[in-house]
Amino acid sequence: MPKIYTEEEKYQQKIKMYTAGLKMVSQNGYKNVKVDDLVEIAGVSKGYFYLLFESKEEFILDALMWQMDNVFSALKWADDAGASSQETGYLYQSMFKNLNFIQYSDITYIKKKCTQAMWDKFKHFEEQYFKNILKLLGKDDGAHDPRVVSNLSSIIFLSYNSMKDEESSFFTDKVNEVTQLLLETLHRYLHE
Repeated sequence: MPKIYTEEEKYQQKIKMYTAGLKMVSQNGYKNVKVDDLVEIAGVSKGYFYLLFESKEEFILDALMWQMDNVFSALKWADDAGASSQETGYLYQSMFKNLNFIQYSDITYIKKKCTQAMWDKFKHFEEQYFKNILKLLGKDDGAHDPRVVSNLSSIIFLSYNSMKDEESSFFTDKVNEVTQLLLETLHRYLHE
C-alpha cells in the first residue's frame, strides 16, 4: 500500500525537490535533468511526483516561484528589521550569487513545452513579485514599472549562468564583473 504523506511531509519533499532540482538544472541544463533524478533525491515515486506536478515544466516554474518567494521573504525580513531601501537593495545583490539559475535556452524551451495556463500563472506571479519588491522599497509610486524590473532581473539571471558556461561565446573570466555591472544598473533604476 502506498505511503500517505501529511501536508508537512509533502511540503518538505517539495522543498527537497525544488532545491535539488534548481541546482541540477543550473549545473546540467534543463534537458539533462530527468523526473527520475528529482524523485530519487526526494525519495518518492514517479507517480507521486505526477500527483504533485502535471509535468517537469510545471515543477520547474513552481520551483522558480518558490525561490523568488524565499528572496522576497529575506528582503521583507530585512525591511521589517529596519533596513533602508538601499540596504535592502544591497542585500538583494549579495543574495543573487547564491541563487540557482537556469539558462536562457532552458527558459525558452520550458515556455514552448509548458501549457499556456502554466506560463500565464508564472508571468502573473513574476509581475506581482516585482510589484511587491517595488512596494517594499517604497517605489510603488508609478515611476518604476514592475515589468521593467522583471526584464532587467531576468536578463541578469539568465545571462549569469550562460556567461559561466565554458562553451559560451562570452569571456568567462569576466562573469562576475559583468554581473556586478548589471546588478548596479538594476540598483540605479530602483534608487534614482
